[in-house]
This record gives sequence, C-alpha cells and structure tokens, in this order.
Amino acid sequence: MQLPTDPVSVKIPTLGVLISKIVQYVYWAAGIVLLILLIVGGVQLMMSQGNPDKQKMAYGQLISAVSGFLIVFASFAVLKIVEIIFNISIIG
Repeated sequence: MQLPTDPVSVKIPTLGVLISKIVQYVYWAAGIVLLILLIVGGVQLMMSQGNPDKQKMAYGQLISAVSGFLIVFASFAVLKIVEIIFNISIIG
C-alpha cells in the first residue's frame, strides 16, 4: 500500500470540485446573512419611532438585503442553466 504524496489531491481531485464545494456553502451563507439582515432591518424599522431619517435607513437596509439575495439567486439560476446546457455538475 502506497500513501499519496499530496493528501489534498485525494479529497479534492480538481479545481472544479473545489469550486463546486465552495459554491454550495456560499448559497447557505447568503441565506443566513439575508435572514440576519432582514431581522436587523425590521428591528431598526420598529425602533425608528416615526423618525423619517431612521425609517429611510431601515428601508434602505431591507431593500439592499433583498436585492443582494436576488443577485445570489440569479447566479444560482445561471449555474443551473450552465449545468443543463453542458451536462456537468457544479452545484451537486
């Protein structure tokens, strides 16, 4: 029995596999960040007490969180389309 000279190559054979594994976690992280930002923005909106400047800031944070998640969701859709067209597995 011969041990591999590069132990990383056993778990991650190619760069594509590494990117696929990273992409899976990025989508999970984006969902968690969205949840946190929505909670923080909602709390800021409730704590604004009718102050228009604070309300505008809270709405801006909520809109930014949702639009950022929409960008991540669009990238997920593009990756799925690429998987179908080229018959490869990117997301797993």
